[in-house]
Amino acid sequence: MLQLFLGVLLFSLVLPLQTEGGGRGGASSFVPETPLMKVSEIRPGMEGILKTVISGTSVENIPVRIVSIISRKDKPHYLILVQAFGPLADSLGGIASGMSGSPVYVGGKLLGAIGYGWEFSDHRFALVTSMEDMLHIWEGEYPGNPAAFPGYPISLASCDFTPFSKDEIFSEDILLQEVESRFQILQGDGFSSRSLEELEKRFSLRIEKGLFDVHSIPPASYETPLTPGKAMGALLAWGDISLGAIGTVSAIDGENRFLAFAHPFLNRGFVAYPVTTAYIHSIIPSVATPFKLGSMGPIIGIMTRDTAQGVGGIFGTFAPSVSFEITIKLPREEIVVKKRFHVVHDPYLISGISEAALLGMLDNLWGRRGEGTALVTLKVDKASGFSGWQREDMFFSEKDLARDALKDVQNFIRVFTTNPFLNIFPLGFSVEVEMSESPRILYVEDIKIPESTVEAGQDLKVELTLRPHRGKPFQREVMLKIPEDYEGSCEVVVRGGGIAEMEQDAILEGWKSITSMDQFLQELDVMESNNEIIVELILPNDSPKKDEDDEHPLLSNIIASKSEKDLMKIFRTNYYVEGLLRKELQIQKKK
Repeated sequence: MLQLFLGVLLFSLVLPLQTEGGGRGGASSFVPETPLMKVSEIRPGMEGILKTVISGTSVENIPVRIVSIISRKDKPHYLILVQAFGPLADSLGGIASGMSGSPVYVGGKLLGAIGYGWEFSDHRFALVTSMEDMLHIWEGEYPGNPAAFPGYPISLASCDFTPFSKDEIFSEDILLQEVESRFQILQGDGFSSRSLEELEKRFSLRIEKGLFDVHSIPPASYETPLTPGKAMGALLAWGDISLGAIGTVSAIDGENRFLAFAHPFLNRGFVAYPVTTAYIHSIIPSVATPFKLGSMGPIIGIMTRDTAQGVGGIFGTFAPSVSFEITIKLPREEIVVKKRFHVVHDPYLISGISEAALLGMLDNLWGRRGEGTALVTLKVDKASGFSGWQREDMFFSEKDLARDALKDVQNFIRVFTTNPFLNIFPLGFSVEVEMSESPRILYVEDIKIPESTVEAGQDLKVELTLRPHRGKPFQREVMLKIPEDYEGSCEVVVRGGGIAEMEQDAILEGWKSITSMDQFLQELDVMESNNEIIVELILPNDSPKKDEDDEHPLLSNIIASKSEKDLMKIFRTNYYVEGLLRKELQIQKKK
């Protein structure tokens, strides 16, 4: 049922655009503080220096030698092959992941920044993205990420951080496939092993676990902007879980803007991702690729551009985020744990990152992968123009409760973050999960109709027999109403919520669409839950007549009509309800 809503609702958001940084107009040209060296000016054999952080926060110099220049049709158009040399390069095992964005200077002029390399190779060799290419990052007017930026500037106080010409030395289009291996490793903390594996598949990037130390430092800062060669972090999630990458600042200008990484972060174009300071513990040797082991520091700015040539952004401006709060209850162990985290306000990343975060938290706390029952409550927080929303459901799994309990949560998060009607800002989600190893299941065991003869217009007594898992059966009575003008056969159906659920025929058959936020929420509200018992009287040809006002009603209207006429009763339980039973019935004409 929820998949239907995904198909109906996943359109592009049409929202007011916001200029860069909450107030900047069209971006002016980026002019680095250091003079540039053009690609046409360099020759093989020239020597220069690479500036980067090896340990702590101090920038050090590594000598490099120009080997060749590679011309490409794709962006970046020019890559310079360099070789690091000298005692420092030898002791480090070469150029490491995390050095991406490290500026390279020749004769005191800025040539470009380290961008690409190869695994299982001689790590002294790397490819430099030319600064001529990187300057294109700041071309074009920033339209604003429509979902990320609200209609007003973001201040620190409003954010909740509880965290050329060719010649013979140019080579045409060589090593195009190998160039895709860039110097970037995502770092994740608070995730489980399998949730990190899923994130690796999602981003097609390697993710190292446990490299954050965000709780011992201030969450945000207006401190002096970073200078070229300094380590810088980029965040996708932060708080009790963290996800991001460490790179290096390549260049800054006089307007507090920066260029960094010299390769894409996620290559998502115009974005709004937090950037941080970073502390480097050490360079870790590796046969595959050496990498910087670092910790993210305070949030100090925002990445606004994520392109093939690298990333750009502004120091002293802060990105909005989506907040998550999760409460996990394990009654048997008398454990209640609350955790919080934030995710970048990117509609098409939120559900995937939050799914992995929530799964990781359940895995780490519950400590098992197996059967059980979960009661899950999802709340979407109130916001301007939005009154909030809540849903409760129960799940039983024979194999993997932690994963199965979150399936609908992920889908609902995706529906709300990509809905085509309202940019909910600020957007926040609260998830409460109560987990038990016991199969808390209620079975629909039998239904009886005491009356042998039923007339039109009569109240119909339905006797239900229900049985808890391995418990004693008990009975409940439900009253339905036979329509005054009905004669013939019909069915009484008793079922668990979500079993043989009615579909949105008006939408599936193309008669209707959802056209407003109120209607969108109304249809979400009538979706059945697994802990419900539905008792329904089904009449043949029980559909609107041709002369009725609404020939193709939406599901919410159908359920409201049936409930008003006492043709349907819905009961909420504290069990996962299993079962579907039917009883045929003959209705006589009213005497």
